[in-house]
Amino acid sequence: MNDIERKVKQIIQNLQITKGRNPTIEELMQWTGRSKKDLLEILKSIGFR
Repeated sequence: MNDIERKVKQIIQNLQITKGRNPTIEELMQWTGRSKKDLLEILKSIGFR
């Protein structure tokens, strides 16, 4: 798992613990600086969705 995959997974886990929900694509785009297409590929590679 590379750094961006680890970062996205950590963001998802932290938000699930603190807010009880999953982040939106827009939130992930804002927090990581990645495009929607990149994030969808990352989510697929880490087994989310």
